Amino acid sequence: MIVRSNLLKKSLALSTLGIVASLLIMLAVGMSTAQADRVTGRAVIGKITAVEGDTVTVSTNQGDFTLKLEEATRISAPQTRDAGMDALVANVGSRIAILADQNLVNDDGTPSSQAAAVRISIIHSKATREHRRVVVAEKRGEGEGTTVDVEGRSLDIQGVEESNVDDGGTQSGLPETGESAVLLVRPGAGNDQEDEVRAVVKTRTVVEWLNRLAGQLKTQNEDAFQSARIESLLDKHRDDVKNRLVLARGRAEEKFKDAIQKAEERAAKALETIRETRGAVSGIDADSAECVRRILGSVPARKADNPPGQFQRIEVQCLRGGDQQVEAKITAPRPGTTLLEGEDAEVRFETGELGEATIQLVINGEIQRSESLAGNARGLKFSVPFGDPIMTIELRAIGTGDDSGAIQKLLYDVRRDPPPRLRITSAAHDRELSPGSTISLGAQSEDNGSVVSMEMTVDGVVLASQRGVSRFTGLEYLVPVGARSLQVVATATDNNGSTTTVTREFGIIADPAPNIEIVSPSVGPVVTARTDFNIDVKAEDNGRVESVSGIITTGATTSRLAFSSISSGVSGTTWRAVAWVVEGTSSVKIEVTATDNAGNTATATGAWNVQTKADNPPSVKFTSPREGATVEEGSALKVEIQADDDGRVTGVEINWPTSGERVSATPSGGLWVAQITAPVLSGGSTSTQINSSIPPHVILGAVTIGGSGARDGTIVTAWIDGSSSTTTTLEARATDDGGNSSTTSVGLVLTGPQVKVGEGTVAGGTYQLLVSPFQGENFSGKTINFRVGGVAVSATVKWTQGGGTELSLRR
Repeated sequence: MIVRSNLLKKSLALSTLGIVASLLIMLAVGMSTAQADRVTGRAVIGKITAVEGDTVTVSTNQGDFTLKLEEATRISAPQTRDAGMDALVANVGSRIAILADQNLVNDDGTPSSQAAAVRISIIHSKATREHRRVVVAEKRGEGEGTTVDVEGRSLDIQGVEESNVDDGGTQSGLPETGESAVLLVRPGAGNDQEDEVRAVVKTRTVVEWLNRLAGQLKTQNEDAFQSARIESLLDKHRDDVKNRLVLARGRAEEKFKDAIQKAEERAAKALETIRETRGAVSGIDADSAECVRRILGSVPARKADNPPGQFQRIEVQCLRGGDQQVEAKITAPRPGTTLLEGEDAEVRFETGELGEATIQLVINGEIQRSESLAGNARGLKFSVPFGDPIMTIELRAIGTGDDSGAIQKLLYDVRRDPPPRLRITSAAHDRELSPGSTISLGAQSEDNGSVVSMEMTVDGVVLASQRGVSRFTGLEYLVPVGARSLQVVATATDNNGSTTTVTREFGIIADPAPNIEIVSPSVGPVVTARTDFNIDVKAEDNGRVESVSGIITTGATTSRLAFSSISSGVSGTTWRAVAWVVEGTSSVKIEVTATDNAGNTATATGAWNVQTKADNPPSVKFTSPREGATVEEGSALKVEIQADDDGRVTGVEINWPTSGERVSATPSGGLWVAQITAPVLSGGSTSTQINSSIPPHVILGAVTIGGSGARDGTIVTAWIDGSSSTTTTLEARATDDGGNSSTTSVGLVLTGPQVKVGEGTVAGGTYQLLVSPFQGENFSGKTINFRVGGVAVSATVKWTQGGGTELSLRR
């Protein structure tokens, strides 16, 4: 059966102080509410007989007791947290449980007239609430979880508060998973009303109060027998808890069995520890109790029940009075405190005079610290060990003779070291992601100890992993194209090896297409034919524009446009292409397409009218060769033409009218360039016989190469034009896009190819040549050129008949 409680936390803030007090009173006196009324120490159960002024009178089988009512007195009824005086007046004749601020019976057995009520609980004759002993099977939050009772029934709890009767208040939250607790439940009326959980009391709270009550009975009443009885009651209580857990585990759902098993182990550990320390408070352990039985036949319930004259014998022979003479009190951690694994803590305690005693701090049976201390205020620091749900703290005095031995031993619950707190941080939580965009990720972790390492993955791929850090910031991740979601996982590990993993899913919307706009030419103006014009496009994308392409249509002709990026700014990137419209069309249409990094495209179009202006023929002129330049027949000639037009020059042609040779020039560096071969018009020289009847021209002189005299054997040759010069014309014709053309020409001087007319050898740094004309040739006035070692030099000389020239040659 599953019972749900949906009470708001505020309504569940019911005080359980009086209820727990009544529970402890009943445990202390060992009876149920149906048994006879009784007074024990500071606790009394009886009937209200009178409420007068600031006092209340309670009738018991041991007489009437009148207690003072003060401002701090807490009064509760089954349905009300702070019931007030009216509840006492209205319930005269009803039974109540009272916890006083001091013992209610004086040493002479008469009722105390000085006691004041601390807590009062009105007990109805018919129970309106019930206690359910449960184990926390699953804790999901501070005040939310699932418990299982002895019948195996689960109970979902939301917003309930854990009682903390130590300070008279409440602390938020359920006990930890695997801990035992007592639920205060008000059953629902009928089948249509759910049970209400009014409060939860940790079983450990009852144990600590029993321990404290045993200590008070020993120290304040000086009654070890009553104290020992409470300790026995504590053993019985733990045994009952253990047995109930065994039953619950056998009946619970399978998924809760592990948690109940943990609770069994905790209960067994607690019982074992309590039995180990039995006698530390009362002074009566198993051996002491057997000693008393041998003398008296049984163990008295109170110190006053000892036969006259026997107590001193019992104290000397059985109660180990000599071992426990040192007065000591652990002041911190306070009983009932839950400690945290691995945390640094300090035991604070007060003692009587110890002389030169050494104080040992013993944690879970192992000595942690041993120091010589003096004075009354003491403190020893320690670290809470890992692994045990219950920890014992024991103080021992060493080296003080009869005062040596254990001073005090207390139990504390130990809460498992919580894993680190971790959250993923990102500015993307309030916006949608798209493929190709960049997300900035981070993570923040905290721990009660320290965070030793962190890791973050995106879709299983490690984005960052580092030791010695507790946060990540500014981790940039590019959302992949085609992704539909991102799973970001962050993991933090603390110094105890505990890890926390947090996962966040980021949704990804379909990547939007880029935005594209034709910004030039602007809409409206016409486009002029035969004129270059710029097409400027603005394109932007949430990711990145990869390319812009386009086509231009003029009439029936479609051509592609080549775009390139020319600028980039906040508003997007500008791309440019240069277009041309031929004459004869009335309109032009442009279509441009932008493609982003995700493959999405967007298209923009525009249309313009075309205007035609007067078409003049192109201008054309030679820049090389110049007018009158000399060109050797048959040689390669580089031609450069400058051609301009109000439209576009579509071609330039070079030709020799005399030979008919034609070549087309190509654009290069703002000019039209071509290479053409010079024609041979002279026919060349066919004679190679020297005319010996004509005196030669003698030429001689020194030869140097690189500033030094030429080596002997270096060949020096003389060359002269082989034919007379002839003039010719070279033409250039330019044509524009309108079919208009212009022609220009340049006059050139052609010379025949040179022939060798003399050869000599260097000897002693000088040369000598004899140059004679060939049969049928006339060399008069012709220029002789020279080559040294096959390399032309700049020196020249005019040939004369019978002449003589001294000419130094330098190469």
